Amino acid sequence: MANPTISKQEDALIDRVYPNVRHLMIIRRSSRPYDLEIEGFYGSGHPMQGVGFSAWLPLGALHALDAKDYARAVRMSDHPEMGGDWSGIRDSVPETIWRMFHTLVLKKGTRHGQAQ
Repeated sequence: MANPTISKQEDALIDRVYPNVRHLMIIRRSSRPYDLEIEGFYGSGHPMQGVGFSAWLPLGALHALDAKDYARAVRMSDHPEMGGDWSGIRDSVPETIWRMFHTLVLKKGTRHGQAQ
């Protein structure tokens, strides 16, 4: 997916987090790298035959973590007492989400085939 408004690193992360998405729309929320809203459909063919979604890229990347890193995200969240429930991560304040994203997604980027 070539999009001149996003970096190669952002494009690679989108492809990794959302590998089977069609009809993507990407909205830059701020000038901050990776601060992107992603909209699209899972499935093939016409968009009305797929399942639509909208996601903030940092949260989407956290949601796609493997089990070990997901457990780390839970511990880093503002609500570790929720015991691994996604809402504990999702409901963390933006600063916490950015910290988890940088630690668990970007700093581990070379392991996941991402440029840092």
